[in-house]
Amino acid sequence: FLVELLNENKDRIELIVYGYAESAAIDVLYWFKGKIKILPGVIGMVHYGFFDVQIDERMKLKSKEDREIVKCKRKDKERSDEIAKAILTTDQFKKFQKGEDVYLDYEQMKNIFEK
Repeated sequence: FLVELLNENKDRIELIVYGYAESAAIDVLYWFKGKIKILPGVIGMVHYGFFDVQIDERMKLKSKEDREIVKCKRKDKERSDEIAKAILTTDQFKKFQKGEDVYLDYEQMKNIFEK
């Protein structure tokens, strides 16, 4: 919803990134169709999201909510893979697929996202 709102107003909005842009912030930057400015020193980080669910000793998800979380996270993984593949180098993408946090320095952030 946030990205849709931003994109509906993309001609009037400039996203200015400072400090750290991690996790979901990378998603917003990737899907935003307007102007983005990356300030000097920005560091980015891409990783798979984490979530908590309860399982019993039989390795069964405890609740309907937990089952829905898992279903949604499968879709999130597809989206995360798409973004990571588009913005990371081959070596970075391999680390990402292993579940590692992958850091992007200022130059890489600027090259990927500044419009």
